[in-house]
Amino acid sequence: MIDNIPSSLQKLITLSDIASAQKPVKDEDYFQLKRDYQNLVNAVTALLTAINGGEFSPIEGSGDPNGVTAANYSLLYIDTDVNQLHYNPTYGENTGWIAL
Repeated sequence: MIDNIPSSLQKLITLSDIASAQKPVKDEDYFQLKRDYQNLVNAVTALLTAINGGEFSPIEGSGDPNGVTAANYSLLYIDTDVNQLHYNPTYGENTGWIAL
């Protein structure tokens, strides 16, 4: 901050200036922090669920997926009968599966 310019900002120089300038934590701040933390936990849990066995994991089933199984976000299907991997380039489509 340049000297001799009016400002509403405090000029903090020493550690004691900084300590005394801090605002006390209010109850609302604590509860908002707690809500933010819970929202973060919920988001991470949902993401891990989607990745592990959810929309981002390959689909497993027996038999050819064409006309039967719609592609999820992984776009992969594993035919457990013959250990064959299939790929569908279009999310949500149950046709167009390609054996890899």
